[in-house]
This record gives sequence, C-alpha cells and structure tokens, in this order.
Amino acid sequence: MEGGKSLNRTLVFQIIRFLFVIACIILGLYVALFISKLTYPFIIALIIAYFLNPLVNLLNEKARIPRGIAAFLSIILLLAVLAGLFTLLITEIISGSTYLIQVVPESFERLIYFVENIVTDKVIPLYDLIMSKYSQLGAGQQQTIRTNIQSIGDSAINLGKEALNGIIVGIKLVIALLPNTATLIFVSLLATFFISKDWYKIKNLFAKYTADRIQHYSKTIFIDLRKALFGFIKAHITLISMTTVLVLIGLLILRIPFAITIAILIGFI
Repeated sequence: MEGGKSLNRTLVFQIIRFLFVIACIILGLYVALFISKLTYPFIIALIIAYFLNPLVNLLNEKARIPRGIAAFLSIILLLAVLAGLFTLLITEIISGSTYLIQVVPESFERLIYFVENIVTDKVIPLYDLIMSKYSQLGAGQQQTIRTNIQSIGDSAINLGKEALNGIIVGIKLVIALLPNTATLIFVSLLATFFISKDWYKIKNLFAKYTADRIQHYSKTIFIDLRKALFGFIKAHITLISMTTVLVLIGLLILRIPFAITIAILIGFI
C-alpha cells in the first residue's frame, strides 16, 4: 500500500516537472521572440560581425592595422562587394531588357498572327456551332445559361479586383518599408562596427559572467548550428551551381544570346 502511494507520488512529481519544463520552454520561446523583435538589428549585426571577424583578424594581425580601422575597412569592403554585385545585376538586366526590346516586337507580331489564325480557323466555327445549338434550346434553358455566364463574369471581375487590390497594397507596404529598411541597414552596420571592433572584449565579458556549464552548452549549440548552417549553404550552392552549369551548357548549344545571365537567373530561381 505504501509502495503504491510512493509510486503515485513519484508519478505526480514527474508529471508536474514535465509540465513545468514545457511551460519554461514556451515562456522562453515567447520571451526570445519578443526580445528578437526589439533587437533584430543587433542580431543581424552580430551575424555580420561573426562572418567578418576572420578578415578583421587578418588585417589586424598580418597587416598591423588597428582593430577599429580593420573593422571599418572590412565593412567598406563588404559594401563594395555588394554594390559591385548589385551593379553587375543591374547592368545585366539592362542588357537583357535591350535585347528583349529588339526581339519582343517581332515575336509579338508572330503571336498576333497565330492568334488570328486560331480565331479564324477554330473559334469562329465553334462559336457558330454553339449559337446554332443555343438557338434550339428553350427559353428557360437559355436564361439559365445566360445567368451562369453572368455569374462566371462577376466572379472573374471580383477576382481581378482582389488581385489588383493585393498588388496595390503590396506596393504600399514596400514603399512604407523603405525608410525602416534604411534605418535598419544603418543601425546594423553601425552595430557591426562596434561589435567587430570589440569582438574579443565582448567574448571575454560573456565568459566572465557566465558559468562554465552554460559556456559549454552554448559552445556546443553554436558549433552544431554552424555546422547545420554551413551544410545548408553548401548544399544550396551545389544545387545552384549544378543547375546553372547544366542550363548554361544547353543555352550555349542552342546559341541563345545572354546565356550566362539567363543561366545564373535560372540557377538562383
């Protein structure tokens, strides 16, 4: 009897402890999400500073450049690379647009001729056949068909209105996000500079005020996340490279203009 009570008491304690752990996890996730909404520029800055840290160390240790200047030069180099890629993308888009301006009118003219032939050879005879069958129907059946056609037209109009409203709302949201995006970029870059400049000070401060057990768990989690992240990036780069190469080979065999640009875009898409 006492053994059964002890077993029940142990089971109750285990259930309570399980529920307490679940509640702590949910509360921790909620707090983390709430804090991330307020500090996401600094989280982005921390990630950028982590990836720039090897370059900053190289400039600081090999070139004997002060760490603050090395961090600033690394950020400038990152911005220059991004600006160069963006400029290259814009240049390729302009070149492709010029090619399309030359090719599209001729292709559109062929499309118009094709549509005209379809309408003349297929649509008009089919229309005449449908109208002959329609005229043989009773008044009630004709009214039912007209009602259904009107219902389909109204549904198409409402769908078009919703799509247009969605596009307009999306454009408004993009325009409204531009000032916030500029502020986010500025704050993130500024925070990246200070975090990168004081990287090892922050690291030592974290090690000083946290327990060894927490440091061990944090390091293990960080290493696992880094492996997963780099594995994910490596897999995507491999897939993009394979797709780009295969598409490029096919376009070169077909002698398609701007094969490299088209292959790169298809690879990323």
